[in-house]
Amino acid sequence: MVGIGLGAALALVVIEPADAAYYYNYGYSGYGYRAPPARQPRAVSRKKTKKPRDEGQQQAKKEAPKAIKGPLTIVVSIGEQRVRVFDQTTKIAESPTSTGTKAHPTLTGVFSVIQKERMHYSNLYANAPMPYMQRLTWSGTAMHTGVLPGYAASHGCIRLPNSFAARLWTMTKLGTRVIVARHGLEPAPIAHAKLDELKRKPVEATPMAEGAAGKTAATEGPVATDGLGTPMPNMTEAQPKPAVPVMAELKPTTQVLNDKYMPAAPAAEPLPAQSADPAAPAAAPPKPLKPGPVAVFISKKEGKLFVRKGFDPVFEVPVKIANPEVPLGTHVYTASENRADSLAFNWMVVSLPGEGRVAPASEKRGKREKQAATPPVQSVGTATATEALDRVEIPAEAADRLAEMLGPGASLIISDKGLGYQTGKGTDFIVLSR
Repeated sequence: MVGIGLGAALALVVIEPADAAYYYNYGYSGYGYRAPPARQPRAVSRKKTKKPRDEGQQQAKKEAPKAIKGPLTIVVSIGEQRVRVFDQTTKIAESPTSTGTKAHPTLTGVFSVIQKERMHYSNLYANAPMPYMQRLTWSGTAMHTGVLPGYAASHGCIRLPNSFAARLWTMTKLGTRVIVARHGLEPAPIAHAKLDELKRKPVEATPMAEGAAGKTAATEGPVATDGLGTPMPNMTEAQPKPAVPVMAELKPTTQVLNDKYMPAAPAAEPLPAQSADPAAPAAAPPKPLKPGPVAVFISKKEGKLFVRKGFDPVFEVPVKIANPEVPLGTHVYTASENRADSLAFNWMVVSLPGEGRVAPASEKRGKREKQAATPPVQSVGTATATEALDRVEIPAEAADRLAEMLGPGASLIISDKGLGYQTGKGTDFIVLSR
């Protein structure tokens, strides 16, 4: 009986293999049962999908760019390997840069943007691409996108990060001032009586021409601008009139045609006799001034005052400078805007002291980098910007002519240096500091 009972009991507790994992042993007292855990659904791997960006919302998060009042000044510091952009006297942008090596140094001094190309290919270095190129000299100095290894590494150009180069390219225009120096410089406001003399004269009302409704005699002819869309007074009387050419009697038996000598044409029939008092030929109208800011350069070395507008020479006159044996330095004065209470301008200045050779912040030599041992030092005895204006005497006739041409963005450079050899056709004044 015991055997049959035990067998029956064992038959009642037969465990299916599938359920064995859910039983646990209580020892000699028998088996118990626990319910199997609920089956978890199989995880399905799904790729994360990016939510579509709301461009309007993303743009709203970004700070709206501030309007540029101008004029802009770009300062490149070789010693720091930095470039800074100033709107009047306020710094609005800054970036690292890579300038020329000791074997191929970057020129230092006063420059302007004279050409812009969004995508330029070098004709000197195997057609190398130079995105967002802004040319400073026709001999090959420019700002453009390039590799920045952390030290001076270019062949004389000013390399910029691509994002910064693209942004700067949209901010500048032809004539934007660029100053390259051994150390960091900043524009500062300046006031001086001589700068107040360089102001726009009030435009006098001109009577209507007789029989010409809606027109005035003085407004006929070309009207110059200051490069910022502001009409300027008529420049007809202020420009030099070209001499009337005098035709000499032609006596040669041959004439030049297409660089080849050809037999002279037979003499024309004599013209009918004219009256004894023929009318003089009309003089050719003066060439209108190009648009763009006016640039004035006073050179102690040349002893002259030079004027350019739109990269074209306008006139030059001798100028007197007190104590010529004392250095002036190089100072760039720029008119920013008209004062509220007068026709005079607000001015700012950047001064370049006399400089010697100073190594960049880090200049690579082989596999090592040589740190600059000596910081740039301003030369002793260089006149300040105010003292330089005190010593310069601008002729009254030159000031009168300039008063008819000046506008915001006009500049005055005073320097010991002469016209740099880079100054030429299609350039502003280029003044090299060494």
